[in-house]
Amino acid sequence: MKRILLMLAALALSGPALAQTSNVRITGADSTGTTRPVPVGTDGRLKVDPGVAQGADAATAAGQLDLCAVVSGDQTYTVGTVQPLNCTVSGRLKVGLSSATNVTPAALPTTTTQASLMACRYLATPPAWSDGWTGAMGCDNAGNLKVAATPTSSSVNAIVPVRTTAVASNIVLKASAGNLYSINIVTGASAGYLMVFDAVAAPADGAVTPVKCLPIAANVGLETNMRSMPEYFATGITAVFSTTGCFTKTASATAFISGDVK
Repeated sequence: MKRILLMLAALALSGPALAQTSNVRITGADSTGTTRPVPVGTDGRLKVDPGVAQGADAATAAGQLDLCAVVSGDQTYTVGTVQPLNCTVSGRLKVGLSSATNVTPAALPTTTTQASLMACRYLATPPAWSDGWTGAMGCDNAGNLKVAATPTSSSVNAIVPVRTTAVASNIVLKASAGNLYSINIVTGASAGYLMVFDAVAAPADGAVTPVKCLPIAANVGLETNMRSMPEYFATGITAVFSTTGCFTKTASATAFISGDVK
């Protein structure tokens, strides 16, 4: 009985200790081997120093996580070493858009010594790519990314033409602000002028000031293509066929008119 009482007393004394929680302390060693705590803010978040001076021993600054370093000029890297990336004094990562030597895409990963992230690369004569190559995307000498359009059946990437359903003198291509990508007209027995107005309706006959005016013969077709750089109309887009022009309108309901707008 005495032994049982002693065991119960021991359990009672050890119970609260077992219920206590313990804090986990994260530490790191500096260059001398001394163990130091990793710095944590009052909000419990790990303190991160965004950079150290080039050549400095990052291990001496306990708890630093080196994202990038502010250095003068370009940071160079040696195979097998770990160094921070280049950043500006405001802490922004420096991104090199070109390399000093023009090389083929296959050679880029092994010949450049800078930590560069190439957005695109201009080559007057683009190389023929091979399967498995990795390299920068192509751009022109103005820095514009080269994009090749591919055919698609999606209506999201297409423009639905607006057109007359019978011979007419005008058509409202867009009753609000927008872009004109192309316009097509086919005349009948009358020659005249294709006029385009920044308006939501055709103006009355008489003096007018169109945005565009093109002469067109009888029984011919004409199309203007502005798909690479559309023209903007702030109010609306209305096309008119007139037998007089360009500053006098005389409507003639003898033409087919179609336009691509957005």
